[in-house]
Formats: sequence, C-alpha cells, structure tokens
Amino acid sequence: MKTLPISEARANLPTLVDDVDRQFSRIILTKSGRAKAVLMSSDEFDQWSETLEILSNTAIMKALKEAQDNVANNELISHESVLKELKLT
Repeated sequence: MKTLPISEARANLPTLVDDVDRQFSRIILTKSGRAKAVLMSSDEFDQWSETLEILSNTAIMKALKEAQDNVANNELISHESVLKELKLT
C-alpha cells in the first residue's frame, strides 16, 4: 500500500483518485509522518461498509456460523430438496 504526505497528495489528487479507482488500491495519507487518512475508491468503500454492516448484524453472523457448522459436519441439503421445499419444482 502506497503512503504519501497530504501535501503531495493534494498536489496530485486528480491522478491519485483515478489510480485508486482504476487499480482498486488504497493510499495512506500522512501528516507530520503519521497516518491520518486513507484514500480509496468509492466502490471499495461501499464494499467495506457493507461488510461492516453484515459483521455487526448478529442474526446474519449466527446464520453464517450455523451454515459453516453444517458444512463442517457434512449436514448438507441437495439443490433439489431446496427447490422442492420452496415448491419451485
């Protein structure tokens, strides 16, 4: 991950924005040598936000854990059974 002082980022902001958007990368912005912010694409930010929303939802996390346990214990349901239960076949 690239690191730049805020002053350098300011001078090259349009190019940096294009770079993070095109390359799906992040740039750490520093002030007085300390990390202060991160520049990333809007799409990547949306994905991070969605991930955080999922991780903070206890019902979703419980369902994911149950699904992982089912797979680990080979407690699987066939595609046909799911369709039948949903009355799609």
